[in-house]
Amino acid sequence: MKTRQRLAKYGAWLVAVLLVVAIVRRFDVRVIAQHMKEGNWAAMLPFALGLTVGYLLIGAFWDVLVFQRVLGGPRYVDQLRGRCGASLLMLLGYAAGHGAMGLWLARKTGASAAVVSGAVLYTMLSDLGGLGLVATLAIQIGHPAGIAPEVVHVAMAIAAVPIAIGLLAMPVLRGTTSRFLTAWRDLPPWMGILQLAAHTLNLALVSFVTWNAARAFGLTIPLAVFATYMPIIILATSLPFNIGGIGAAQAAWLVFLPWASGEHLLAFQLVWQFLYGGAILLRGLPFVRGVLRDIRRD
Repeated sequence: MKTRQRLAKYGAWLVAVLLVVAIVRRFDVRVIAQHMKEGNWAAMLPFALGLTVGYLLIGAFWDVLVFQRVLGGPRYVDQLRGRCGASLLMLLGYAAGHGAMGLWLARKTGASAAVVSGAVLYTMLSDLGGLGLVATLAIQIGHPAGIAPEVVHVAMAIAAVPIAIGLLAMPVLRGTTSRFLTAWRDLPPWMGILQLAAHTLNLALVSFVTWNAARAFGLTIPLAVFATYMPIIILATSLPFNIGGIGAAQAAWLVFLPWASGEHLLAFQLVWQFLYGGAILLRGLPFVRGVLRDIRRD
């Protein structure tokens, strides 16, 4: 039993370490460092700062529509503050950040853990559906060359599953009494469609801004290709196989290998992670104490 618990606790970290070791063995670290040194960090910085602020303002607006209807709060301004403080844990992992956000929401609104968990999952499914739709639309509109047919099928599946769970399941769940499923029971279908569309636009914005940052760094990847593969990178970054953003995230960026060298891609990813992570840190530090105070409140 102890062995299984240890594997559950440290297995993901072990995978992250093995991924990093494999990358280091395959690519020249000195060339990566040289690309990082030659990259235009100053030109990338406005994109990191702008995306940090823009995604916060837009994302909080759509999520607060769900939370206010299901949880009875919080206000938009409070949601901004909560997201700023809780998002610091996003630097450690996607699940950790959303877990902290859920705990803060429960304390702030007084809603039960089951209702809050369901509402947070509802917004996360909109994120997942948005990722699939961004990739699918990029393929259908941009017709990027060199994209494997399997990528089209994967993108459509990523979009279809959360859409089915989030939208098509709503009529079926109208009669349920489960508190965890409150969001599906209480929210009208039009709000689910709006959530999905809004998260798709938000993630398209992420892809577009990150593509511009990559261009500023010196990568010449077509926008349609970037928008097709960026959802895969975001998904990989959210997996537990990362330690502070190191692990699966780097491996995912290598999907762009036909359009740039591995060393150049990894150099950009590390610089971008440093700049964007630093921007999140600066954004969140002023609000951490208040968020922790809300969480500790009886």
